Amino acid sequence: VTETGDHGGDTSDELHATLFLYSPNPIFPPAMQPYLEPSLISDSVSQKNIVPTLSLLLGLPIPYSNLGSIIPDLFLNQETLLSSLSFLSRGLLANCLQVWRCLKHYSLLSSDIPHHEMTSFRLKIETIISLYQSDNFYEIDYLHEFIEKCTDFLRHSESLCQSIWARFRIERMSYGICLLTFVSLIQYYICINISNH
Repeated sequence: VTETGDHGGDTSDELHATLFLYSPNPIFPPAMQPYLEPSLISDSVSQKNIVPTLSLLLGLPIPYSNLGSIIPDLFLNQETLLSSLSFLSRGLLANCLQVWRCLKHYSLLSSDIPHHEMTSFRLKIETIISLYQSDNFYEIDYLHEFIEKCTDFLRHSESLCQSIWARFRIERMSYGICLLTFVSLIQYYICINISNH
């Protein structure tokens, strides 16, 4: 948020905020530190990822329309590698299912998401569910594969949504500028005529 209370822009104040989390217990128990994968630890966090992370850590459902991803670092806080990866996997599963429900509902209301993309998402979520229901789910190698599939699903959905919703359409922007100019000229004309009478 800027000094004037603005948000949602591209200034440094809006894009670079500090996230400070405190826990009386170590976030990464000493026994876990040798096993932490660099790919799961992040130096920076997107603001859209704070809501799903805090929701799950507080035991609440992720808000329906949130398309962020959980912050993996904060789910690797159990005493053993297996329990940490299991906890992270359950969080990622909840995150993927929530994003899938949102995308599926959105695709029914709009044709923005191409059919082949929805098919790809459906196949990915079916694979994720199948892995979760497997008898091997609580094996470390299997959990790594599950985490990779979930992360891929969330990255793919984020990339697709950004390409759909963050578009600048020059022709529509030009039309808006022309309309604004036209309305401004009409208002100016009306004000001039009123002041002359």
